[in-house]
Amino acid sequence: MLPLNFTGRIAFERIAFEHIETKVKTDIIATKVYCELLQDVMDRTYVPNSNGSVQYFKDMKNDQFSADILGESKISNRLIISMANHGFNTCGHGKERHAAISDEWQKLDTAYKTAYGADDYLETKFGWFQTYYNKSLKALYDQRDTDTKHQAHQASAIEGQMTDMESKLQNILQSHR
Repeated sequence: MLPLNFTGRIAFERIAFEHIETKVKTDIIATKVYCELLQDVMDRTYVPNSNGSVQYFKDMKNDQFSADILGESKISNRLIISMANHGFNTCGHGKERHAAISDEWQKLDTAYKTAYGADDYLETKFGWFQTYYNKSLKALYDQRDTDTKHQAHQASAIEGQMTDMESKLQNILQSHR
């Protein structure tokens, strides 16, 4: 049974209050989730691998899509490019090698802007950036693997030379006794 003072207006106010309370709670949760997504984007590291940056960009785009669904704010392609540059620069490939790749990207970026016009290019820049870095980082990983094998071969050759020198030194010492 409803209280005697219960009116349509009170019912409407109660429903409105419950709606606002639910909306505020939902907005707080959405904001918290968005902040966590943004933190993931900021903290994401790139680990060199044989596939280049494919998984790295896939994770970034998933976070971007999730943020879009939340409707809080956007994670822009510009932010992803900035964070990717930071991640690639600190991944362990070596700053000199990354600098060479980055310099080449800057040249391509300028050429693409000129060819497509600054406004049109902004729409496709991320795709070009992603393609370029996927190929470049894969090649860099493959080169690092080759460099490691070459260094191992050099170390083995040096070890062989040292063994030969030790053997010759032993022979010389024995012959003088």
